[in-house]
Amino acid sequence: MQNSTSMSRRSFVGAAGTAAAAGVAALAGANPQVAHAAVGLPETWDYECDVAVVGSGTVLTGAGKAAAEGNRVIIIEAAGITGGTTAISNGQTWMPMNSAAMADGLDNHDDALAYITATAAGKSTPEILEAFLTYGPEAIDFLADTADLSWEISPRVDYHIDVFPGAKDMVRTIAPVGKQSTEAGQMTGAFGTTSSGSYVTDPLVEGIVNKYNGELLLKTRAMHLITRVNDEGVTEVCGVQALDEDGNTINIKAAKAVILGAGGFGWNDDMKKRYLELPANRTMEVSTCVGDGILMGQAVGADVALMQYAWGQVVCVDPETMPYHEWCEAPTEINHFGLGTFYGLMCKPGSCVLNKFGRRFMDEAVDYDSLYHGFWGRDLGAAQTEEGATYGTSWTNCPAFYICDSTVSDAENSVMRDADGNIVSWVAYQADTMDELLDQIPWRDEYARERAAKTIAEYNENCAAGIDPEFHRGETRWDQGGTSRPEKSLAPIEQGPFYCVICEPYPMCTKGGLRVNENCEVISTTGEIIPRLYASGNNSGIGGPGLFYNGAGGTLGPGFAFAYIAGMNAAKLDSWE
Repeated sequence: MQNSTSMSRRSFVGAAGTAAAAGVAALAGANPQVAHAAVGLPETWDYECDVAVVGSGTVLTGAGKAAAEGNRVIIIEAAGITGGTTAISNGQTWMPMNSAAMADGLDNHDDALAYITATAAGKSTPEILEAFLTYGPEAIDFLADTADLSWEISPRVDYHIDVFPGAKDMVRTIAPVGKQSTEAGQMTGAFGTTSSGSYVTDPLVEGIVNKYNGELLLKTRAMHLITRVNDEGVTEVCGVQALDEDGNTINIKAAKAVILGAGGFGWNDDMKKRYLELPANRTMEVSTCVGDGILMGQAVGADVALMQYAWGQVVCVDPETMPYHEWCEAPTEINHFGLGTFYGLMCKPGSCVLNKFGRRFMDEAVDYDSLYHGFWGRDLGAAQTEEGATYGTSWTNCPAFYICDSTVSDAENSVMRDADGNIVSWVAYQADTMDELLDQIPWRDEYARERAAKTIAEYNENCAAGIDPEFHRGETRWDQGGTSRPEKSLAPIEQGPFYCVICEPYPMCTKGGLRVNENCEVISTTGEIIPRLYASGNNSGIGGPGLFYNGAGGTLGPGFAFAYIAGMNAAKLDSWE
């Protein structure tokens, strides 16, 4: 029996890197769906440009940079509005060495490099990390100029402060100050509030189209890369074949390059089952994130990276609206009530999380992405536990049980109560005593029930002493009072009544994509550059860059930076004609 890996941020680096490597590695170079196979040069072109950009999220930065350098740009967007998942974000952007921080002497290269090297956890290259620090701040300033917006420092702590070297307090996360100007600005954000991400994407599209005479093709789904064999005998990308809203095939010539920025594969069930290491039947990505860009790249021989990973959080299972499933199955419906809601519960004093074996498995007060990754682990079956029982293969920590006392339920504005003060439906179990509560929970077996009682007792003893020797909860500045978080996260669970919420990991966006170098050029499975093909954002396997979520806005910062790099390099190419 292989039990769950103990998961604090200190131990996550090693465990995360090997959690599913064997299974995913075998799939990394597999052939994509035939539906995305590359096609040759058409007899006629429907559209012509220098740089074709697939997607309209953070990749717009690359479109804008290429256009600003005098290139004709066409943006190809599958949806009827622009912005993608970026537009429904809150717009927070993690960018070390941003202009505001540097002007006040609050950041520096050495600290920034030390931090991102640690958070990359060996899943990036020194060249990519340096490119991020070199061009990321430049990209942010470019966005301000092109999209006519300004940035302000957001009071956010780097998520791994006091854990990794070089972390900063309230320096590296910036937020856009702007004006929504198109339909995307009317979108509701992923967290149930008006989106601020569109403060960036809306005016950026307008700038590209109006200022630089770019062209925008909405309701146009890119399906195939168009390739040719050049004079050196090398296959290169020279355009995109797409379907318009009526299903007609259109051929778009890209005289210099194609930049893929169509997002991840959160809405592609086949790809999620194939690659992801955790159950993933829901996502925060917009519904056009079906993996088209990744599959198109694989069809021309591209390698992939980080495909087993996702940006994630934790949500609840509502027993009133969804039948409870077997242990090894992910639920078919999830009650998603916003990032700040359940995530905020996890760090509350008077609470902890146990897996189905009755064990804690992580620091419950870490950032939401680390919470998500803390659910890694499988029971590999056939081996005996110390009690002699045997199990089949299943998710070790899926589902898990959030257990709390009345200090959480009765707190001011507690999300556990509705407007009338009643406990909400997604609270699965409640009881006056801890023993009564534990008796209700569907543990993996009888041994787990007793182990859970022992775990809670030991946890309470440690909390009373102000320590968490196994997972170090409450030891970092993040645990002790990051934005909207309690100053003290470690406290006993002892004031009845007691409550239990069933929780599951929930991928916000997939992290993996096409392997790229520091220039955002797509790399083949044999290690060569695929000429005239670039990728960025969740269409590329760059990550944060690397493994960890660095801080609030940890996806947008790299997304803007590497799209800018892609657009800058694509703009320099000579035409293939």
